[in-house]
Amino acid sequence: MHTVTEIVDILDSALKSMISEVRIRDSDGAIVLYLPENKVAEKVSPGFTSIRQLKNVERKLSKKFSKEVVVVFTLSSDHLEIESAIFTILKTKYPDRVLSLLFSADSEKKFNAWIEFIEPSDDLKRELESYLQSVFETIELSLGDITWISFNSDSPTVPFLLRLLKTVQPVSAEMLFIKLHIEYPGITERWLRNKLDQMRKKKLLVREQAGTYVLTYDALSTVPAGANRSSSDLNRALDLGRRKW
Repeated sequence: MHTVTEIVDILDSALKSMISEVRIRDSDGAIVLYLPENKVAEKVSPGFTSIRQLKNVERKLSKKFSKEVVVVFTLSSDHLEIESAIFTILKTKYPDRVLSLLFSADSEKKFNAWIEFIEPSDDLKRELESYLQSVFETIELSLGDITWISFNSDSPTVPFLLRLLKTVQPVSAEMLFIKLHIEYPGITERWLRNKLDQMRKKKLLVREQAGTYVLTYDALSTVPAGANRSSSDLNRALDLGRRKW
């Protein structure tokens, strides 16, 4: 069985300094490399890698360890600060309406947004989309898709499920239900399975052969932390502290 140390030792020093985390997926031994999206450029240069180089690394590691290799892009600290600043403005403009804001890196300059609301109206959606577009143009970034989420206090939202999955993956539906039922006693296992199936069809997660669920690249490219009601990175850090690398 390969170890994280063995994987890291194969990486060249430049790439090693850019990768923020290396994980081995418990269910199948797949190698997952976490890399800040602002470290990816069209060509390799000091402090930057490229998609082509990452593809070569994927093939090299896969050949060496005979395992799937996945590269996951994460938001940079600068972009998390932008996310936090915009969320603060939205909370000021729309108190008691906006609950959470998540940005995900679609590319180096393009980001998708997830906005959780209480009773979002079409007029409010248009107003917010126009506002976000103007902010992104000002900072020379591009706004991609916006996913609007209606808050329901009786059941977990998709961002909440994604943050939880990020912390505990790979996880079975049964174990996920046990964890959720503590905070949301009104949900049923059937409701959760239907929700997981919807998320799978939207390519946010994958159901592995063992029956466990893991996030996909499209699932916000690792669920961003920052401007939301519970930080997935904090939960993941606590979880990682319990792991033995």
